Formats: sequence, C-alpha cells, structure tokens
Amino acid sequence: MNNKSKKIIKWIIRIIIAFVLALIVIINNRGIVKKVIDDSGISAITTTKGKYTGDVTNGEKQGKGKFEWNDGSVYEGDFYEDKISGKGKLTIPKKGSYEGQFVDGRREGEGIYTFPNGDKYVGTWKVDKMSGQGTYTFANGDKYVGTFSNNKFNGQGTYTKNGVKYTGTWKDNEYQEK
Repeated sequence: MNNKSKKIIKWIIRIIIAFVLALIVIINNRGIVKKVIDDSGISAITTTKGKYTGDVTNGEKQGKGKFEWNDGSVYEGDFYEDKISGKGKLTIPKKGSYEGQFVDGRREGEGIYTFPNGDKYVGTWKVDKMSGQGTYTFANGDKYVGTFSNNKFNGQGTYTKNGVKYTGTWKDNEYQEK
C-alpha cells in the first residue's frame, strides 16, 4: 500500500470517528427517537427519557401534548419549538405538582404548586423559583402573603399563625423585627 492510500484511509477513519462521536452526542441530547403518526394527526414520540403524545410540527413537539417521563413524572399542556412552554400541569411523584405558566421548560409567570405534604404556593415564578408576589399556605393552616425571592419569604409580607399576624419585612424566611 502506498503513502497516498494510507493517507486516504487515515482520513476516512477520522471522518467515521467524527461521525460516530457526533451521533453519540445527538443520542445523548435527544434520546433515540421513535415516531408514530396515527390517522388523527396526533404523534407519539418515544425517546430514552419517556413518551410524548400530541401535536408535532416539523418533527418537534408543538401545540398541545403530554410527555410521560420514565420516572413517572407527567407534563400535560403547551409545547413550543420542542420545549415545554405556555400553560400546563407538571406532576412529579413524591415532589408535588405545578399548574401554570412555563417558558423553555421552567416555571415562569403565574402558577400554583401543591406539595406532597399539603402545603400550597399560589403566585409568581421566575426561573423555576417562587419570586414576586404570592401566598404560601401551610397544611397546618399557617399562611404567608407577600413577596418571595429565591423560594423564600423576602420583602414585605404578612405571616398568620393561629390568628396572630406578623406584618413587616422578611429576609430568607425570617421576620425582621424593628
């Protein structure tokens, strides 16, 4: 075999390796996908992460749909450009459920989160965290109404416990006495 043939073979091997590595990255990021479209126009897409049933446009989840993860989590609602975006409900076993607005797969805007212990938050979400105005009602009846930041009572608010109200400034869930 001459030098020119050896160089060509080396380049072919390099191209094959690059192709295989790119394919591995695609599979890891998107999962192996199996698509089925029935007569109603609803698609079923199965990946390594779970199963999607719903509207599809240009091969992407788009419109109304339902995604069921392998761990039992379920989202039902709006999808935009292959992502959870719009209004919907996400239920995660043993962690609770969220119903409200999503942007790019994150809780964003107005929503309600119900915790497994019975606690409930109704209010504003920013980048997947309770942030802005909201009401947190504890399963025991205690309630905080006010400002949240980074999943904590932060800013002006009122905490009611056994009929007694604590109104004022809160920082990282602690009442700031004057």
